[in-house]
Amino acid sequence: MPEPGRRFRLSQGRTPLVKSATELGAVASQYEKWVYPFPIADLDAPDVRTLRDGGDFERNWHTFWPDRPFREDLDVLVAGCGSNAAARYAFNHRKARVTGIDLSSASLAHEAYLKDKHRLDNLTLHQARIEEVSGLAREFDFIDVSGVLHHLPDPVGGLKALGGVLRPEGTIAVRSMGSGAAPASTCCRRCRASWASAKASRMY
Repeated sequence: MPEPGRRFRLSQGRTPLVKSATELGAVASQYEKWVYPFPIADLDAPDVRTLRDGGDFERNWHTFWPDRPFREDLDVLVAGCGSNAAARYAFNHRKARVTGIDLSSASLAHEAYLKDKHRLDNLTLHQARIEEVSGLAREFDFIDVSGVLHHLPDPVGGLKALGGVLRPEGTIAVRSMGSGAAPASTCCRRCRASWASAKASRMY
């Protein structure tokens, strides 16, 4: 079994990563050196199986979609997935089609290790910037972006990019570091008009 503390030799899985053509910059360099969060070695361990991300769509279904019956076969994007989050979604929701994107190849290597270890055929990984998410040529029912937007030079632009790949009845779960909920709420307020306009244009 790989040792979680050994960041770069931990997780060279067989799964190939699709890389962005764009220069990834200082944030990527930081997370190449310091893989975050601490890599989980086994998603099936008893103390891990009970863990869910704060925005997990099953836990929050009636908040996100109060008038819709639960279904698991969603197209899910984990934007800034780090070392564990996309694999954890795919492991906990086997009928969902999960895509994880991140800047850090070291973090994605551990995601690839978890994909191979747990045979997560429902998980796809890409090394890419959030601003380039339209390049996936995909739309999603649910997007989780946790602790990521505050790293972007233009957080509002990043959130708009995510909105551009969200299906009309989809939901984005946002968690942003900062003073209370201010960064996330500011982004959402500034995006609201753009999303309303985009949603209206899709109807015609």
